[in-house]
Amino acid sequence: GTGIASGVHRSIAVLAAAPAVEGVVLVPDALLDLGEPLWKDAPFTAILLGRSDIDDLVLPEPNDPVQFLEVVPVTGTEAAWVRLRGAPALREAWVEANIDVRDPKRTVLHAL
Repeated sequence: GTGIASGVHRSIAVLAAAPAVEGVVLVPDALLDLGEPLWKDAPFTAILLGRSDIDDLVLPEPNDPVQFLEVVPVTGTEAAWVRLRGAPALREAWVEANIDVRDPKRTVLHAL
């Protein structure tokens, strides 16, 4: 499960604090690696950010629009794939393997 006892709430808090604490810039194709499971017994140790289907929120000048990002959990192997080949190559591999990245029990890519 991904309930409160799973530890997922802690992972979300750490990831949410990353821009303020670590100076991480959240942009499409950014990879944030916790180095530990995102929740109890999860194979995922990192997240990959991508463009969302949600339109940008336009703010009054001089502010930039707010951009909403998709968050996809990834395994250590998939994170290495992003580092070696880039986020677009991983997304392409997911499509070719017919992997639903929104399924927390999804098949994961093991080979680089």
